[in-house]
Amino acid sequence: MGDIVSLKDSLMITLFSMVVVFIALLAIAYIINILKIVLNGKEEKEKEQGLENKEIVQIKEVEGTPPKEADDKELVAVIAAAIASSLGVAIPQIRIKTIRRINTLSPAWSEAGRKEQITNRL
Repeated sequence: MGDIVSLKDSLMITLFSMVVVFIALLAIAYIINILKIVLNGKEEKEKEQGLENKEIVQIKEVEGTPPKEADDKELVAVIAAAIASSLGVAIPQIRIKTIRRINTLSPAWSEAGRKEQITNRL
């Protein structure tokens, strides 16, 4: 304990410690990638089974948008494209059953604050 550690010894210890930490981080990264591959393989199989049954997606619109006619095909096309994009599937693989408006339970000041936050980020 009473030995004096030279600058050379301290640099060697530092370098060795950094190499050990770097190797440990690489091992963790590889483990995460392996787990991702294993879990994604299971999810893809589940997705394929789910797509065979044709997904039924219900969309709820936020209050505050102007009312649309039930036969507005452009709105349905946009919603179908957004859902297909978020799910990562083709548009024919999804079916929109209903589009209905829902009421918000939050007060008006809360909605105004959210809108302000969104516009400030743009």
